[in-house]
Amino acid sequence: MHRVPAYKLQLVRDRTVPIRTRICTSPREAADLFRAYIGDSDREHVVAIFLDSQNRFIGLHTISVGTIEYCIVNPREVFKAALLCNATSLVLAHNHPSGDPAPSEDDIRLTRQLQEAAELLDIPMMDHIIIGESSYSSFYELGLLDPLSDPPSPRKKRKRKT
Repeated sequence: MHRVPAYKLQLVRDRTVPIRTRICTSPREAADLFRAYIGDSDREHVVAIFLDSQNRFIGLHTISVGTIEYCIVNPREVFKAALLCNATSLVLAHNHPSGDPAPSEDDIRLTRQLQEAAELLDIPMMDHIIIGESSYSSFYELGLLDPLSDPPSPRKKRKRKT
């Protein structure tokens, strides 16, 4: 007789990060939360910021920590955590240790790939924030997000059929 393992998924709170506001109403607020979370790192960090249906911050998850020049990101790692914490949307964030927050071609390519996955899973990617030394870039503000994306505003609750 063979045995198949049965798994239990569990989301574990690692720590908390202080924020000024609980609701994400602008790319600046997401950038501030991300900066508070990673501090001044000398390596690139990719983090997902998870939001609920009213754009309230519900959590953060480090997707990858890389080198001074790049990080490897796999869509399945981004959305695994989003599904576990019941996120209805997310903001991707990463830092450029060089200090320049301008998006690279690889950043743009990754964002498009993640937007395709987000659309399939119905977990919209509201923005991709890049933190530099003293400023940030927002794909939303720069017009670099796919036009199929929803704007960063609270989702309307769907009425249930009875």
